[in-house]
Amino acid sequence: MTPTIAIICNTALHVQRARMTLISALQGLGARIVLISPHDPSVAELERAGVVHHHVEINQYGHNPLEEAVMFFRLRAGLRRHRPFLCLCYTIKANTIGSLAACSLGIPVVNNIAGRGRAFDGAGWLKRHLFISLYALSLRRSARVFFQNRDDLQFFRDNAMVDETLARRLPGSGVDLNRFRDRPDLPQVPTFLFLGRLLISKGAGMFIGAARALDALGVEARFVLAGERLDEKGYVSIDDLKTFKAQGNCRYLGQVAPDRVGALLQDSSFLVLPSSYGEGVPRTLLEAGATGRPVITTDSVGCRDVVRHRENGLQIPPNDPEALVAAMQEAAAMDAATLRRLGRASRVNVERNFDERIVIDAYLEICRRHWPAADGLTVATQG
Repeated sequence: MTPTIAIICNTALHVQRARMTLISALQGLGARIVLISPHDPSVAELERAGVVHHHVEINQYGHNPLEEAVMFFRLRAGLRRHRPFLCLCYTIKANTIGSLAACSLGIPVVNNIAGRGRAFDGAGWLKRHLFISLYALSLRRSARVFFQNRDDLQFFRDNAMVDETLARRLPGSGVDLNRFRDRPDLPQVPTFLFLGRLLISKGAGMFIGAARALDALGVEARFVLAGERLDEKGYVSIDDLKTFKAQGNCRYLGQVAPDRVGALLQDSSFLVLPSSYGEGVPRTLLEAGATGRPVITTDSVGCRDVVRHRENGLQIPPNDPEALVAAMQEAAAMDAATLRRLGRASRVNVERNFDERIVIDAYLEICRRHWPAADGLTVATQG
């Protein structure tokens, strides 16, 4: 029987966008990969790459105990059916409910903590304590717990949520430096790109407001908004989005396919991510750096791991709309030589510190421990 590795995640799109190189490396070991997640349009692409998909509804924001129990038993049933020797968990529900399901079957789990997300946003004492307790219970028997930034690693340590001997920091999800290449050519008109879900906590509303303010100031620039908007609490309002689209120098592209991200970045001068969200290490910051684009972002968890002020971008305080307008106005006034210097520094930073191969080697090391067939394999053997 072919050895199986299971991946649990709340969205197949995340796996298709961020984990395909890792999947290819694991398949290179001879492993069969099973993804347990809700079904979405990206599943077809994953299946073409040889991934087996097992559908389970995972409500990433749900708190209903009955729904959580149903999710636990469905995840457990999926794991029992496919019998993996190792389970890789991404996102909050996978790292908690998914880990408990795997551990109940004696399956070793590798967790990846990609930020605290909404779990701790504005949480009261009781909610915060429940999340801390749930994480501590879920992670206590993990084979490894990877963290994407220093702040989260320290938070989990300080709150006794993870065994010190199991915790390791990775450089985010890493970035494929072959897929995202340095492109020094810049658009003639300064172009600012926001790329991500249109969450207020990720700064989408601030970006829309800054575009309006800069236009009123007579700053010559273009503004591109790309990402999914849902009719849910926490997203920018439909009225704000309509106002943005009505502005002559603004474009809203909706959610874009992963293979379009590189071209969007190349057509931009700056990536803008004024986030106060509980990020891991935002993948868009790494992709922008790999493309040779400077970024404007906040001095907040995850974001501060990537950007050094005026070295490879501009850093502002979180939740400060005026600081964002000032930073974008400064960026719009930069000459081409300054933009190229910042962009080159972004690329060098990613090459040195955020190469995807670092992440893949860390996962292969875990495989060597639990699956002897992986002995001697390094990422360099992958095409």
